[in-house]
Amino acid sequence: MHLGKSVKYLGIANLMFYFFGYLTYLILGRVLGPAKLGIYGVIISLVTVVNVVVARGYCRAVTKFISEKAEKAEIIKRNILFFQSIMSIVVFLIFFFCAKWISLLFNDITLTPYLKVASFAFISFPLYSIFVAYISGLKKFKQQAILHGIYSILKFVLIIGLVLIGYSILGGIIGFVLSSTIMFFLCLFIYVIRKKEKFISYFKELKLSYLWGYFKKTWRFAFPITILGLFTLLLPETSLYLIKSLSESSISNTLAGYYTAISTIAKTPLYFIFPLSIVLFPLISESTAFKNIEKVRTYIKSGLRYSLMILVPLTLLISATSKEIIRLLYSETFIRNINVAPTLSILIIGLGFFALFNLFIAIISGSGKPKISMFIGGIILILNIILNFIFIPQKGLIGAALATSISIFIGFIIISIYIIKKFNVFTYKKSIIKIMLSGFIIYFIAKNYFLVGGFLLIIKYLICVVVYIFILVILRELKKKDFIFFKKSLF
Repeated sequence: MHLGKSVKYLGIANLMFYFFGYLTYLILGRVLGPAKLGIYGVIISLVTVVNVVVARGYCRAVTKFISEKAEKAEIIKRNILFFQSIMSIVVFLIFFFCAKWISLLFNDITLTPYLKVASFAFISFPLYSIFVAYISGLKKFKQQAILHGIYSILKFVLIIGLVLIGYSILGGIIGFVLSSTIMFFLCLFIYVIRKKEKFISYFKELKLSYLWGYFKKTWRFAFPITILGLFTLLLPETSLYLIKSLSESSISNTLAGYYTAISTIAKTPLYFIFPLSIVLFPLISESTAFKNIEKVRTYIKSGLRYSLMILVPLTLLISATSKEIIRLLYSETFIRNINVAPTLSILIIGLGFFALFNLFIAIISGSGKPKISMFIGGIILILNIILNFIFIPQKGLIGAALATSISIFIGFIIISIYIIKKFNVFTYKKSIIKIMLSGFIIYFIAKNYFLVGGFLLIIKYLICVVVYIFILVILRELKKKDFIFFKKSLF
C-alpha cells in the first residue's frame, strides 16, 4: 500500500482519537473543574501506562512477525493471544489487590476505589490491542483505522455520558473500561467467531513444548519493547505523577488538573506523527528482513522531513499563543494560575521533540534493535525523574515542564546520533534550515501581531499556516511531489 494512503487512513483515525480524546478532557474540565479533573487524569494516565506495558511488547511482536511471514498470521495471532491473556489476568489481579498501596504512593488513599475499577481495563484493552496489531501486520491499515475510529467515538460517548448523568469521576472511569471491553468482543466476533474458530481451541490445540519455544522467541523480542513502552510513556507522564505526589495535599489535585489540561494540548504533535511511526514500523521491519538498506534510508529521510514540516508550525504556533488557546478550549478558570500558560509554551516544544523521538524509536525497533531503544529510553527516564525532583519543589508546574522538555531533548540528540551512525542517513540539511526558518517567521508573527482570542484564534492559525506554506514554496522546499504526497495522504 502507498505510504501516503496508509498515513491517510491512520491519520484520520488518530485525528479522531485526538479530537474525541481532547473533547473528553475539555468537557470534563468544564464539568468537573481542575481538582476532579486532576484525579481523573492521574488514574487514566496510570492505567494507560500499565496497559502499554502489558500490551505493547506483544503487539509489536505480532506486527513484526506477521509482516515478515504473512502466511503464518493466524498461528502467530493464536499463540500471542494466549500469552497476552495470561499476562493480562496476572496484572489485573496484582493491580486490583494492591490498589490501596498504589494510592499511598500518591499520598491520597481516596484513589483506591477508582484504581480498583480501572484495573478491569488491563484485561480488555491488551486483548483488543492484539487484534489491532494483527491487522497492522497484514498491512490492512484501512481496517485498523476503522476500528480505531469506532473505539474513539465509543469511549467518548461512554465516558461523557456517564459523567453527565451524575456518576462524576467514577462514571468516567467505568466508561473508559467499558469501551475497550466492547471493542475486544467486537474483534473477537470479527476475527475469531465469524471465521468459525473457537476461542477456547486456542488453548486446547497448543502443545506445551511448541508453546514454550514460541514463547521464548516472542519474549526475546517483546521484553525490550515492553520495557521501552514503559519508559517512553512514562517520559511525558512522570511530571503529572510527581506533581500529585510532591505538592501539598490541599492543592495537589488542582495542580494535577492544570497539568492534565496542559499536557492534553501539548500532546498534539504526538497524534500527528503517530500514524507515520505505525506505518514505518512494519515497512522498515520488512525492508530490514530483506536487507534492503537503501529503502530503509529512503523511509527515514522522507519520514523525518515530512514530520518536521508538520511539527515545526504546530509546536511553535501553540507555544506562541498558549494563554489564548487554554482560555478558548478550557475556560478562564484554567489560566487563573499565572504559571499555566508558560508551562504549556515550554511543554509543547518538549513534546514536539518527543514525537520525533518516538518516530526514531519505531525505526530502530523495526530494524530489529529494540534493546537499543530500551537502553536510551531508560537513561532519559532516569534523568527526567531526577530533574522533576529538583525542579518541581522550586518552580511547580513550570519546573515539571522544564524537566520533561530538557530530558526529552537530550534523548532526541542521543537517538539522532545513533540513527546517523547506524543507517548513515538523517534527512536533508537544507530542508531542516528552510523548515526551521519558516517556522520561526510565523512564530514571530503569532507572538507579536494579530493578538486575538476566542474563535478568531482559529483564523489566526489558518493565516499563519498559509504564510508558512507560502514561505516554503518561495524557498523551493515544498515542491509538486510534496503536494502530490499530501494530496494522496488526505484524499
